[in-house]
Amino acid sequence: MNASTRPATRQEAYWIPQRLVQGKPRHFMRWTFRQRKVFALVDGKRTISQIARLLSTSPTTVVETLYELQFMRKVAQEQILYV
Repeated sequence: MNASTRPATRQEAYWIPQRLVQGKPRHFMRWTFRQRKVFALVDGKRTISQIARLLSTSPTTVVETLYELQFMRKVAQEQILYV
């Protein structure tokens, strides 16, 4: 089961994504609207749940988008905050 077919786990909902590139990356305008919005909110402090709340979407949607951005090497999910 991949990220697009399963709900976000509790641990994923508390990941704190980190940007690997600063500013506007090359080809930024070729990204989907959702990828641009999620990337704009990645600041190394917000959890996936917080990003989802700010975008009025589900944590699962944010996780899927972050996996896409991670595959593109634009973000990393190195810190995990367990609550």
